[in-house]
Amino acid sequence: MINNEIIYDGDWYNGNMHGIGKIIWKNNINNVNHSNNIYNGSFKFNKIIGDGCMIWNDRNEKYFGYFNDGKQDRYGMHIWFENKGEIKLLRNRYVGKWRKGKRCGYGIFYYAK
Repeated sequence: MINNEIIYDGDWYNGNMHGIGKIIWKNNINNVNHSNNIYNGSFKFNKIIGDGCMIWNDRNEKYFGYFNDGKQDRYGMHIWFENKGEIKLLRNRYVGKWRKGKRCGYGIFYYAK
């Protein structure tokens, strides 16, 4: 499916994105730059729910883990990439528990050197 906001390639059920798929956001949505952000993973009735990977190209971040209604949830790893041109041994990242898109519970934050 392709429309003015997204490109979707994946499973469908009764006209809904449902199963495994990939979304690429093409444009700004509600005055927020989402261009070229990518999600690969599980969908349930048009919502991002289940295991997946979100790449926020507009924020230079990536998350691998579980999603609930499009937000990080349960357990996953969030990585903040350095600016282009900077070379660091490690990247800032958080590995641990999430709830409604926020770090919540046990986790470890690694800082880049």
